[in-house]
Amino acid sequence: MASEDVIEDFRSSLAELKLNSKPVISMITMLAEDNRCHADLVVKAVEDHLQRTPPASKLPCLYLIDSIIKNVQREESDVGGGYLQLFSKNIVACFVATFQKVDVSAREAMYKLRQTWTDLFPNKLLYALDCGVYQIDEAWPINAEPRIPPTGTKIHVNPKFLINPQQS
Repeated sequence: MASEDVIEDFRSSLAELKLNSKPVISMITMLAEDNRCHADLVVKAVEDHLQRTPPASKLPCLYLIDSIIKNVQREESDVGGGYLQLFSKNIVACFVATFQKVDVSAREAMYKLRQTWTDLFPNKLLYALDCGVYQIDEAWPINAEPRIPPTGTKIHVNPKFLINPQQS
């Protein structure tokens, strides 16, 4: 099947994702797994859908992203990386833009969802996500700490060469 046909079928399935429906999310996740060879196009379709969908349907789309990254295992044959790697490229922008458009109950659900990602996404992405949401809502805690690379060179000194002022 041509990639255009695959993505058109995938977009049709995304159109069914209007409510938080586990069966629909599971079905679309399986479709994403079946189309790992088109993962880059699948990710683009999901991100486009998230951007265009009305606020009431944005949270289910985030749950779909969550389901795909947690349930579709990466294989060595995956072109361009697995879904986690592909979604990582825009997850901060997608999450922050969604947070800005949804209501308080969806924001609370997004916080719970974000807490499940600590072992999935790199710390620097989670820190950027937390900071981005914090700019919209100062009640959002920044849970990820920035990892500051060490500066300078470490020097190891032989303690025998240190001068003890009491011995002088």
